[in-house]
Amino acid sequence: TSTAFSNYHALLARFEKRYASGLTFIHAFTWSKAISDAAPFQGGDNDTGNRIQDMFNKKADKGLAPYDHKLRLVASFLYELPFGRGRRFAAGAAPALNHIIGGWQANGIATFQTGYPITVRRSGDPLRVGTNGAVRPDMTCNPNLPHADRTIERYFKADCFVAPPDRFGNTGRSTVQGPGSNSWDLALFKNFAIREGLQLQFRSEYFNAFNHPNWNMPGRDIGAGSFGVVNSAQDPR
Repeated sequence: TSTAFSNYHALLARFEKRYASGLTFIHAFTWSKAISDAAPFQGGDNDTGNRIQDMFNKKADKGLAPYDHKLRLVASFLYELPFGRGRRFAAGAAPALNHIIGGWQANGIATFQTGYPITVRRSGDPLRVGTNGAVRPDMTCNPNLPHADRTIERYFKADCFVAPPDRFGNTGRSTVQGPGSNSWDLALFKNFAIREGLQLQFRSEYFNAFNHPNWNMPGRDIGAGSFGVVNSAQDPR
């Protein structure tokens, strides 16, 4: 079928402050919830890729959309360092010295986001319904561990899922919360005035400057050796 349902609600906030000293802050915050009963055809590695468990019970597939992330905060700053002509320090610097200490800027972007939801499934077509990778197991307890208890070897409680041999499971879509992200991108740069209309810029950039590990999705196929295990991470610094 080519029908699907989805909705999205969010609270958005933005805070911006510019100081006369050359310091600027911009913060953007999102608190949202996205719900659907089907994934996109390119559903990524956390859903079923637009495959429905039971076509005669689409309501059982209503849950968090694969692109849902509950909280997201992006904070950025830009600071024109107070050195050189017209600045707080060394305002009367000679031209040669001003070329060295003046015109420096530092900026950064910090991104914090809760994880995308994960749909636990049974691999293949165990019930012979003609839909590969869509059948879900039974869920016997809350599989989400407290943040302090999550490890890459046991990201969620794998023993909360049991595969019934001859029926669809009661586990809904998107019942496990995936890894969030925490990243700081920093930059330091300087503009050199060569002549009127011509500038040279030196820039040093550090993506994920503090080298915080941002994990990819854990394995979600019940019975597999990688079930509940994180095997990879996003790019380091």
